[in-house]
Amino acid sequence: MQNHLLLQARQNRLIATVRVFQACFSLASALVEHGGAGGFDPYVRQILTGYLGVSALGCVTAYFWRSRHETLFLGLLAVDGLVFAAVLYLTAGSTSPFFAVFLLIVLSATLQWGWRGAAAATATALAVFAATGLPTYHDLTGSPFDPPRFILRIGTLLSVGGLLVAYGQHQERINNGMLSLFGAPRAAEASERPPTFECLEFATSVFGLERATFVWGDPEEPSLQIDQLTPGGPLKSSWPISADDPLMDDAREPFFFDGRRPTVVSLAPDGRTRRDQGDILTSPLLSVFATELALVLPVSASRFSGWIILSAFPSLDREALMLGGVVARQVSVAIEAWRSLVAWRDAAAAEERVRIARDLHDGTLQFMAGTAMQLTALFRELEPRQKGARDRVQRLLEDLKSEQGQLRVLIDSTSPPARLGGRPADFQEEVQNLAAVLARRWSTDISVNVEQPADRELPGNLAFELLQIVREAISNAVRHGKASAVSINADSDKKSMKLTITDNGIGMPVHGVFNMQELKTIRVGPRMLQDRVSALGGELVLESRPNGTTLRITAPLARAAP
Repeated sequence: MQNHLLLQARQNRLIATVRVFQACFSLASALVEHGGAGGFDPYVRQILTGYLGVSALGCVTAYFWRSRHETLFLGLLAVDGLVFAAVLYLTAGSTSPFFAVFLLIVLSATLQWGWRGAAAATATALAVFAATGLPTYHDLTGSPFDPPRFILRIGTLLSVGGLLVAYGQHQERINNGMLSLFGAPRAAEASERPPTFECLEFATSVFGLERATFVWGDPEEPSLQIDQLTPGGPLKSSWPISADDPLMDDAREPFFFDGRRPTVVSLAPDGRTRRDQGDILTSPLLSVFATELALVLPVSASRFSGWIILSAFPSLDREALMLGGVVARQVSVAIEAWRSLVAWRDAAAAEERVRIARDLHDGTLQFMAGTAMQLTALFRELEPRQKGARDRVQRLLEDLKSEQGQLRVLIDSTSPPARLGGRPADFQEEVQNLAAVLARRWSTDISVNVEQPADRELPGNLAFELLQIVREAISNAVRHGKASAVSINADSDKKSMKLTITDNGIGMPVHGVFNMQELKTIRVGPRMLQDRVSALGGELVLESRPNGTTLRITAPLARAAP
């Protein structure tokens, strides 16, 4: 049973207030029905008057005795049932004007105990009301039996009760789904691989499914990774990147995809459900991994993008789309946390390497230098005729110098990178080395032309960020733009560094020249590059043509200076 403890006090106050109004209107209805107080059946008058008093007392108690709300509700609900069963039998039986009160009792039980309360209250009300149709009752009271009204009220009780049971079950599913969100996936360790299977287990547990697929990509890899959760266990595979797959660029919000009759159902910004018949229906990924009705959840984190495909979804559900949006954000947070753990691990490892290097430099290397000086002095003190001893000391000196050289290389390799140390960097050499690596990785022709003044080096942190921008831009050009050649041009002046990256691909879906604000407005373009340039305080201009894309980036030097 779902937990109502947080809402029971409020529900009881609402029900107690409505009970007072109902008691007042019941008494007034009886007065009108019988033509004044003199026409009252004495028992009905006493019962309704007493019920009004009990309702008022219960309402006051509900506002000031909140710690015992369940005891209070049970007592008053029992009073409701007894009072209106008695009034029903003392007035007109199956044609009594107080029949509608049973519907309020069923509704109150639904608010308090969900669908189980609705089912129990409906069954009790049916049992009490059905007895008014027995011949024995009409023989004892002399009330006429009205079969059409009796049948209609039985049907009304069944219909309303059934609807409230279904509503209670629906609310319980939503509440349980929301409660399951508290078990969001978390990266237990800074592993080299993101916690995709943990995320799949979390998503399937929220929706009660057995199969799910996580399609994700690393900007530095030429293929997508496919992680599948199946009843038989986890599976791993890869998928070639296709720039023509609309899932890559168009899927930004949760949506249903029905592979049996290709249809996309999502929520519009105003909260309405909409059916799309756009390009996403042609996605090769969806045609393979969403052959039935599937819920697709886009996942996004820094330098990470992916999609969770929850297969064999039971039915289209508007609430599932809303809940899916929360799940997607939870998974995105988990991926971001994993990246933070990896970054923290790398930073801690770098700091430890620097500490070790410092200890080696200040301790071992200095000791070795002192030992070399002592051996040199000893060599000079030896007589020329002591050739054997001189040769042995000479070999020791040579071995010691060789070990010193290797140790210095080790110390240099443990020094912090330019981004952490903030030391100047030779951007021309760095970008040429990176271009050579990326050209081999992506099988792409990459040309580099960097005009950097000989007397000026870039701040290390700016060089690092620009290299990451180059890496990301080349990845996008090859993966999404189908480029076979990329050119990198850079030059700097006293105020800024200017970087131009041009490819011969197919361009963006929208052609033209756009600045960062326009790219954000029309929601196209490389989001990660925009974030990096924005963090540098720079500017980005994107020119998209049918025969390629050009990125023009300007980064201020003053902001990056250590």
